[in-house]
Amino acid sequence: MKSYADLAVQLKSVESADTDLRAALAATRLDLLTSFVTLLYAQKKIGVMENIVDIRAKSAEMINLKYDSGRESIGNRLRTEAQLAQAKADLAQARRDLVSAQRGLTAGLGADDFVPVVASGTLLVPAAVPGLDIDKAALSIPSVLSAKRSVEVFDLKVKQTNADLFPVLSASQGLSWNGTSELPGNRAWSLGLALSWPLFNNGPTYFRNNLANARSVKQKAEENYRNTVLSAKTNLQSSVAALETNIDNIATVELLLKAARQRYSESEIQYLAGTMTFQNWEDVEEELVTSEQTYLTSLRSVNLTRAQVDSLLGIPLGD
Repeated sequence: MKSYADLAVQLKSVESADTDLRAALAATRLDLLTSFVTLLYAQKKIGVMENIVDIRAKSAEMINLKYDSGRESIGNRLRTEAQLAQAKADLAQARRDLVSAQRGLTAGLGADDFVPVVASGTLLVPAAVPGLDIDKAALSIPSVLSAKRSVEVFDLKVKQTNADLFPVLSASQGLSWNGTSELPGNRAWSLGLALSWPLFNNGPTYFRNNLANARSVKQKAEENYRNTVLSAKTNLQSSVAALETNIDNIATVELLLKAARQRYSESEIQYLAGTMTFQNWEDVEEELVTSEQTYLTSLRSVNLTRAQVDSLLGIPLGD
């Protein structure tokens, strides 16, 4: 009986190791996907910042011409020049961020030497996970499965400890030949049985203490499992809600970006025609610059949130 209990514990330990492997693969997928999304974002950001530099340069040139003709103040001219300088500094920072993102992905792939990798793809709005049963899905989260396997292992260890109470029966047999010739014809069989029950070494007192300890460890594992399930449900609910919120928000951000681009085109004509003040025109331009960056940042956020949801659901590397 003890041998059977030992085998059951070993088999359950193998299942636990498989669960831990799934969790590790899901974590690896999250790390790589995070690095990949970060690199895509860094690549796209350079284009956005270059566009902002062009906007600021165009504004500075236009204000400078109006200043030379006596229709604009020196303060406004200096402000547009400062905004252009800031845009160029932001572009330089974006290029440094790109190198950092490349190093992050290279390290995640396990490359010993740095390679300036280029991520292919586009940051799109990912799909939501409608109709997900949080309570049911949480039970399949790797951390929950790992905690459940621990309970099962310690339950088997309690049974394994119980097996120490039973005597151990062992059997042996033998076959031999004897005689005076080289190939004797007298054959003899032997059979032995041995029954042992520890009374002193590993005896009843040891058994009671060992069993009490095994039950205590199992109880702690059960409590940890309950806490892990509750935490998993909360985290999954929060991540799914954050994903849905980001998806809803990015639709609004995209509309605001389209509106900002249209208003900027209209404001240029109005400002040059003298029907819009510098302050109002600058506000429209600033709105465009902010909207361009906000939309890109929102795309990154929603993709990272989806990656977090996938990780909680235990989606492994390769899926």
